[in-house]
Amino acid sequence: MKKSLFDFSSAKIEEGLNYEMAGRICRLLKLFSESKQYLEKGISISSEFPVYQAALYFELAKTLYAMGDSGVSAALKSIDLYNFCECPRQIETIKSFLDSIS
Repeated sequence: MKKSLFDFSSAKIEEGLNYEMAGRICRLLKLFSESKQYLEKGISISSEFPVYQAALYFELAKTLYAMGDSGVSAALKSIDLYNFCECPRQIETIKSFLDSIS
């Protein structure tokens, strides 16, 4: 995964989706600090793509929750972005996540 990200970066290809996948993989492997770093990088480069950015914020919310933080702020940011993009199903998924952690 790190090599793939490096290869993409070397080719001047940086996309939020790549960092979302890296963040999710790290979260599932319980590498929470690395997950957070990848997701924050993805968020920083995806401002022109709100659907990608919303997905990154939701993944960040799950990572923060796994780290002992509530993750609510990131989840709410994700909802705002999905609302802007008119993605009601994704919003419902995040609301279910929030209900499950409250």
